[in-house]
Amino acid sequence: MLAGDILPSENPDSGAPARGAAPRVPGRIFDLSVFKKCMSWGIQKTMAPTLFASPSVVPLASSPAGAEEPIRTREYDSGLAWTFLGLGIAAVYALTGKVCVSLSAEVANVSWMLYIPAGLSLTASLLWGRRVWPAIFIGEFAMCLMTGQSLASSAIMSFGNSLDAALTGWWFHDRLGRRIEFDRVHEVVQLIAAQLLILQPLCTAIGMSALLVTGALPPHMLGATAAAWYTANIYAGFIAAPAAIAWLRWPRPAATRSEYAELAALTAVTLIIGAVGPGRWAFRPIPLPVTLILVFPLLAWAAHRFAPSVALTVGTALGLFAFDAALAGLGPFQGGTVESRMVALNVFMSVSIGTGLFLAAAAANERRFEAEQARLIAKLQSADAQVSRLEEFVTFCAWSGRVRWKDQWVSVETFLRERYNLSISHGISDEEMRRILVDAGVPFPERIAAQDPKRAPGA
Repeated sequence: MLAGDILPSENPDSGAPARGAAPRVPGRIFDLSVFKKCMSWGIQKTMAPTLFASPSVVPLASSPAGAEEPIRTREYDSGLAWTFLGLGIAAVYALTGKVCVSLSAEVANVSWMLYIPAGLSLTASLLWGRRVWPAIFIGEFAMCLMTGQSLASSAIMSFGNSLDAALTGWWFHDRLGRRIEFDRVHEVVQLIAAQLLILQPLCTAIGMSALLVTGALPPHMLGATAAAWYTANIYAGFIAAPAAIAWLRWPRPAATRSEYAELAALTAVTLIIGAVGPGRWAFRPIPLPVTLILVFPLLAWAAHRFAPSVALTVGTALGLFAFDAALAGLGPFQGGTVESRMVALNVFMSVSIGTGLFLAAAAANERRFEAEQARLIAKLQSADAQVSRLEEFVTFCAWSGRVRWKDQWVSVETFLRERYNLSISHGISDEEMRRILVDAGVPFPERIAAQDPKRAPGA
């Protein structure tokens, strides 16, 4: 028997037809089409947003055990706040640049000194976009004047560094509408390619032009100085910027006590291998290829088990151990000429920092996809449960229009609210309004009269 069918004996009206005859219809019978419309409306309200809405961005898990919301950097949209921030960037840029130039002059070779302002410039550009270029220009200009450069040379070099900051900020922040967080492989590839092949060569060329035009650099030293300039900027940028941005994005490297214990073990192993591998404290000098083999397991461990900030920090720490050993001429950089040590250092730092960047981005990508997959599966399971509920057999009373629910006869509104969690409101149709007005002898409103011009009593 279908929902809505009744037995003749159940008909409360007198004179019910005999069993087997068509039941007599009372004055008001619940129309099943109304219920179907209600179900259709409920599906649209509850399931369509779940199934067809565009997926939202899922925060990347800070560790395999959990997830956290991104830590957003302040954009400093007010003019006063941005002015103070820009002045602060310029001041730090000038002071750290003065220290780097002084120390590199003491060792008589700028290639052995990371140019910290380059790392500051790259970090600020990735965080706040191209609008940092005035701060970089002011900081570089002040630093050049403090180190004895001419006014023309200072202006040209400041132009080159600020152009680098403006292009980096526009491409990797303003164009995207967000900062990159080293959690997407294609963005890491773009940044590395842009810095290695376009931006730093352009900045180096402008700087060398300034020194040549003003006579501050003999032509025969152009190649060595350009290589030192390029190397100092590249390594400072890729040591400072990825680690700083990653720690802003993932300040919690682990989620549980066991993970923090594992992180402590990773830290200890990294320090030991860094000291006796690429570092200066090796008991016996280890060849550079062997030190590279020791690096990969540490980077893979950090990228797989922890937040990307940990893998980037491990790669940076190993690179700094190698930098210190190359500066002292110890460890795997023992012996050989300055040029050979520089080549070996370039190879090691490229592998260490570059591998850390790629592994961190790949692990972050995988966790993002896993989180998105879990979210979509949960939505599909919820939608499937709602569909299953909609397919249930529902019994209606053809006389009262009530629904059999939990062994009681309840109103349709109560059934929809309790079973499908729908919000119900009531109104009156034009047909019923027309009937009421006819019975009351009240003129039709214009909207109803326009729909039924043949019946307009009192018009």
